[in-house]
Amino acid sequence: MKKILVLFFASLAFFGYSQSFQISDKDGNPYSNDHIISAVITEDDLDFGEYKIFLNVRNLTSETLRMNILPKALALNENLKAYVCCFGSCYDDLSEISGQIEANEIDEFSLHLVPDTCLCYFGLAQLTLEFWSDAEQADKVKIYVNIEMKPLGLKDTNLADYQITVFPNPVSSQSTLHVSYSLPEHNNNHQLVFRNILGKLIFSTPLHSFENNIQIDVTAFSSGVYFYSIENSKQILATRKLIVK
Repeated sequence: MKKILVLFFASLAFFGYSQSFQISDKDGNPYSNDHIISAVITEDDLDFGEYKIFLNVRNLTSETLRMNILPKALALNENLKAYVCCFGSCYDDLSEISGQIEANEIDEFSLHLVPDTCLCYFGLAQLTLEFWSDAEQADKVKIYVNIEMKPLGLKDTNLADYQITVFPNPVSSQSTLHVSYSLPEHNNNHQLVFRNILGKLIFSTPLHSFENNIQIDVTAFSSGVYFYSIENSKQILATRKLIVK
């Protein structure tokens, strides 16, 4: 009998709901606890300048249920804003939210990711969404959100004209990085730019000639993944990935 009860409660946790509430996607498919929502987004995925994730929070009881939601940013691109909407309101700050859901009803929850101007840089948005009810505070459902952003302006026609390579890659943080590049035309606005995975600018230098080889001291780079790009004042023209050990 004890084994049967253990399996019963384990199955409830697996399907992402307690005895009082259920979390699902907008089509009603239940999310398990520790479910991961993952996507790679470009400008085509934006709806009026925002990327939106919708969840349903269902009250499984026959009484009004008070729900609590805690959105938390683990890593967020510096050019990205996040806010949430639920219980009939939207909230700019990612802090604990509480509200009521009527008996056997569904309330819609939405997470909104908004670039300041455009998806101009590679980056990562990592958040957690934690749900629990006052009826069962110890029984929580946590959803992980992992969104990779790809910038605007990366067109195949551009990549054919703007070439950039680095050596070695991966590179040791105690060595020098050799960069080779070529441009279709001379323009003082061209820059070589390095950003970390969150889109934060780490290093930049102007490119003064059509073609050249330059050396960059990477001792100030901590271990991790970076993206290096040829950019001008309007767009990113070529981007590659660099690993620093």
